[in-house]
Amino acid sequence: MYYLVEITTYNNGTKDAFGVYAHETEDGAVSAFHQKLAGAMRNETYQTEMCLVLDANGVVRKFEKWTRKIVPEVAE
Repeated sequence: MYYLVEITTYNNGTKDAFGVYAHETEDGAVSAFHQKLAGAMRNETYQTEMCLVLDANGVVRKFEKWTRKIVPEVAE
């Protein structure tokens, strides 16, 4: 068994979110890992997305934290 852990923060005041999702295979967990990160990058309200894939013994198989870059506003 493999587990995908997801922790999300937002830039619009929404409360932080988290979840743990079980997968039968490592490939299934890693596939979902990439889908979660890609979804966060496409959603403008996401500030950070942290994902981990753990095996049944708690060993981290994959980890990534993505942070939206802040683009400074240009004064006119």
